[in-house]
Amino acid sequence: MENTSIVACGEKMEIGCRVVLWDEPTIGKSFYKNGKYTTRNFTIEQLRSETKLFALHHSVDYHSKDTFNGLNARRLSVVFMIDDNSDVDGYATIYQALDMKDVGWSQGTFNKMGPGVEIAYHPECFSNPNLYSEVNCKKYNVTPRVSLKDKVHGKTFDVFGPTPAQVKSCIALLKGFCKLFPAVRPEFHKDLKQL
Repeated sequence: MENTSIVACGEKMEIGCRVVLWDEPTIGKSFYKNGKYTTRNFTIEQLRSETKLFALHHSVDYHSKDTFNGLNARRLSVVFMIDDNSDVDGYATIYQALDMKDVGWSQGTFNKMGPGVEIAYHPECFSNPNLYSEVNCKKYNVTPRVSLKDKVHGKTFDVFGPTPAQVKSCIALLKGFCKLFPAVRPEFHKDLKQL
């Protein structure tokens, strides 16, 4: 039976979609093997008192395996990765590469404040509009995308976004995370000083 739970301090939280854990034979992606993380001997209560955020990143890779390999090469790590695929229920595969009690090295000074999530896609349509061309989608076995407009610091860019399956998995992951950590509100902070 396939796992559909995330793990914090050894405790599982059901989220309703595929989660490949770090210790799953042949397909698990573990940062425990290379020691590129900080371990904490926390109880779930201690972890709840320390956790303030859930950090989302785009990985600038086509697939989670590439994200995993790239982070390893850079001596970094992350707790979660969301792949560019879709199952029969419309979810992308989530990889959990560390227990949430342990600190992935993906968000600098905010590492200890909560888990990082790398979503496998290239947003940079503004510099390479052919990233998701028909040829590249076939070559890299990825989902086609259309460009979107996004405003960053008052400047508008053409970008690619995550797929509907990645968004659906991210929502499931965030809902499970918020059940485990009810003090963390599911909102985007405009000012990181609020944390």
